[in-house]
Amino acid sequence: MDGLVASGLRAQLRSGNLLTGQSFVALDFFPNAKRATINWESDIPQLPTEVGALDALQAALGTLAKQIEKVPVEQIGNNLEQMLASGNRLMQRLDSETAPEAQAVLKAARKALDEVGQTMANDSQFKQDAGAMMRELTRAAQQLRLLSDYLERHPEALLRGKPEDEK
Repeated sequence: MDGLVASGLRAQLRSGNLLTGQSFVALDFFPNAKRATINWESDIPQLPTEVGALDALQAALGTLAKQIEKVPVEQIGNNLEQMLASGNRLMQRLDSETAPEAQAVLKAARKALDEVGQTMANDSQFKQDAGAMMRELTRAAQQLRLLSDYLERHPEALLRGKPEDEK
């Protein structure tokens, strides 16, 4: 057995019947599997395992959901506000120090900054929409996690959908 495991023999949990949700342990060769050995120390020898496709899908969905939840929306908004305030201060300083012929250019730039500032204001539609979008992304991430958990418990749902009594 040790020689077979050294050649890539691994146990893997697979879906036997998607309709009933039954799973089975398959023994198969994975030539590119990481080096492993049989655990002979326990009462029942333990073979090394290989992750199944459903496990990989669930892990990927979970990772995606966590990454979406980590997006720092509030911090991004605060940084934008600080950047705009800094730009306004710079424009004010340049207004007082530049030659009169540059005043028209500075006035146009200030107007553009004011418009951006209004767009990014706490009560602006853009900021409200961005907040709503992030709340929707967070809800979507939570729903992905719920779907992943449900599919782990009921893989047969991929073929026949959710049973009527659970809807």
